[in-house]
Amino acid sequence: MNSEADWQVKVESPGRINIIGEHTDYNMGFVLPTAIDKKILFGLKKNGSETRCSIFSKDLNQGFTFELTAVKPSKNQWENYLLGVVHEILELGCKLKGTCLLVQASAPRLHWSAVWLPA
Repeated sequence: MNSEADWQVKVESPGRINIIGEHTDYNMGFVLPTAIDKKILFGLKKNGSETRCSIFSKDLNQGFTFELTAVKPSKNQWENYLLGVVHEILELGCKLKGTCLLVQASAPRLHWSAVWLPA
């Protein structure tokens, strides 16, 4: 699962800091964000399953598996960030299939800030 050559889709996103303003951009305030030299990398590939997904964090050296037909919160906060994204994509009516996802970040490890609580 960790061989970089196997990934069908690779996405790199730069880290970001706000020089001024925090949570003000969506409240009609001023904000001055800038990219930094840290990044997060996602690698995705199909796994041949209709509903089974596997996610592995290279930084945490942890992974988990879940079914697209039964996405529910986890006791592990970092998992909930990704599970919440999948849940919302499914709520939009998008059709997903089984996949493997690798997550790797060069930013200092902080707590993922999102908390997902299903309706």
